Amino acid sequence: MKEQKKGKDFDKRIIECIQKNYSFYAWQSLNGVIEKVEMKGKAFRAEYGEIELEVREGSSNQIKNIVSGSRKLSIYVQEIAMSFQAPLKSVLENGKVKIHLPEDYIIHERRKHERLKLLKKCFVKFEIKSQVYKKAVYDVSNGGFAIILPRTERLIFPKDLAMISVELELEGIKEKIKSKVICTSAFSFDRFKYKDLPYGGYKMAFCFKELEMSKKLILQEFILSELIFQSDCKKAN
Repeated sequence: MKEQKKGKDFDKRIIECIQKNYSFYAWQSLNGVIEKVEMKGKAFRAEYGEIELEVREGSSNQIKNIVSGSRKLSIYVQEIAMSFQAPLKSVLENGKVKIHLPEDYIIHERRKHERLKLLKKCFVKFEIKSQVYKKAVYDVSNGGFAIILPRTERLIFPKDLAMISVELELEGIKEKIKSKVICTSAFSFDRFKYKDLPYGGYKMAFCFKELEMSKKLILQEFILSELIFQSDCKKAN
């Protein structure tokens, strides 16, 4: 995560978002719960120091719920991993809003499948040789997930060989995500690399195979909410 002052680079990023029809997510965290609304960029007017956004159809009333007392909007653009907070300029009747340009913005780590280290309790359940296992998920992305195990654990998957069906349980999400996965890496790590495993252990990463589109959307929504929440926590600290 890198904080930068607004300049020409920010202007170029906003123009890119509008041209490519990227989604702007306006959000607010209330007692650890993220409320957000999806918007599209309609115009960037440097001469007026404003960005015009349009709320997705049917969501116009939501924008009122996420405007803080200081009338500022927190914005996150997933495609370019950028977030910023901007003063609200006006809310129009046609579902459009205008915001002032922010003083600074944050660029988050960009990856094809950004790995999110989980703060919430999430688990993966699977079966091997009639034995059912349930393990905590260490990190997750749109493309897969990883688990870490103590050195005493004998459950090791050969890289590129283990194709199994798993069930992901994500905290706060009622629907479980079922998918086939393949192990893409399995390696040991030294002592004290992870606080809760002082004696070392193993880390195994898996990628999804044949994941249904409906499950992909659930996972994407979960990751987006977590990225926004964690970004809020970092700024608060």
